[in-house]
Amino acid sequence: MEINLETDEILKVVIDGTCEFEVWGERNEEGTMIIKNSGDHQMIKVEIFESEKGWGQHLLDTKKFKTKKEAEEFVAEHNSKNNKLMTPDIYTYAEVLEEKENEM
Repeated sequence: MEINLETDEILKVVIDGTCEFEVWGERNEEGTMIIKNSGDHQMIKVEIFESEKGWGQHLLDTKKFKTKKEAEEFVAEHNSKNNKLMTPDIYTYAEVLEEKENEM
């Protein structure tokens, strides 16, 4: 894929649905566009929710990980305590953001 940055604009790039970073360009003295990034590139987002009987669920936190594997390991560890036979009145769970939730 080729991106032609004719102006100094910021682009948000999403890879594999959950890996995202921002790039932008600045022209040097020779007029060549230099691509930069936000330093927060390729971060995989995980959302942590609290669910309470009668009150529904709400977002507690969003964490970022450098790789999808790290994010999935965190989710597995966080959710491993949700192993009761009956659903408790209140609990938390984590999930990796899906592609449709990371669209621009």
